[in-house]
Amino acid sequence: MGKKSPFRTFLALMLVACMFLSACTMETTTTLSTVTPIPTCISSTPNPYKSHEPSGAIKIYREYLSGIVPLEPARKEALLRLGENTDHWSEYVDLARDDGQMIRVTITLIDPVLIQYIVLNHALSNAMNAVPMTEEQFNNTVAFVMNRFGEREELLFLVTITSPSYISQAYGSQLLTAVIPFENIELISTSDMRVPHTHDDHNLSEAIPISNGPSFGYIGFPLAISHEGNCVFIMDNWNTTLTLEVPSARLGDKEFGVQSWTLPYYRLVEQSTEHPETAFYRYEKHSTIPFENLSSRISPPSPVWNPNSVLDGIGQDAYWQTYWQDMGRYFWYLVMTESHH
Repeated sequence: MGKKSPFRTFLALMLVACMFLSACTMETTTTLSTVTPIPTCISSTPNPYKSHEPSGAIKIYREYLSGIVPLEPARKEALLRLGENTDHWSEYVDLARDDGQMIRVTITLIDPVLIQYIVLNHALSNAMNAVPMTEEQFNNTVAFVMNRFGEREELLFLVTITSPSYISQAYGSQLLTAVIPFENIELISTSDMRVPHTHDDHNLSEAIPISNGPSFGYIGFPLAISHEGNCVFIMDNWNTTLTLEVPSARLGDKEFGVQSWTLPYYRLVEQSTEHPETAFYRYEKHSTIPFENLSSRISPPSPVWNPNSVLDGIGQDAYWQTYWQDMGRYFWYLVMTESHH
């Protein structure tokens, strides 16, 4: 076979180069993701934060104002309800790198009833040192806080990331970081409708240094989307669960697969204006929070995590009741700070 001419060699090299560049272009095109705008719409169903119905919170406050229930038991009842609602509207996932390094990722639906019990606790706490609000002032405060959340025109969830310890020495003097791609989170309804979020606090999508302390942020989803030619309200009456899902997670150098949080979407029976008389008994039986400390807290409770031991001398029910009350007190701090700024 004869030698190729320089010109034919040049053409062959050019052809190979073009094929290579085309392949690169195709690869780039297929791997880059494009952000598709969410087809939101205005549903005939009202904004849940602007059209809420009164819960048992108003009954507790009314009984306090009328003198039927003194301040101390009213505050204890309010905290019990706050803990119950925080527990009900929350789900958590524990991620462990090893036996000594873990985080708890809690996602809480900021439900209107949860907000009402937060305002109730705030009002009763302030009543200790000031003239208590009238019933009208209490209702106006609830409406004010609700409207601040309603202005976002989103269904809001609060993400809280905690750990048993935040000091760097606990992690071998190395900075332990968590990476959870909340920018890719989806909301999945009972009917398997997958809805991308409309907003997430940027800090949630960064590498979160665990030794710096607890982290939190809000994630918002559209209230309604265009689906099969209709304007569909996300939180319809057919929903029995709401699942939030991220494609992956990483703690330190350990990779995790899909992570999901499933929240039961149904009303608590005890959220009605009638609540059982045994509520005070349950609180007195389990609670370990002194009366003088029934106020908001600026940090969430640290999770107890040791798979090889039981809680030291504390019953499971008592521990979890106190845990969710502490988490509710933290939400109380966040919500009342958020609504007044």
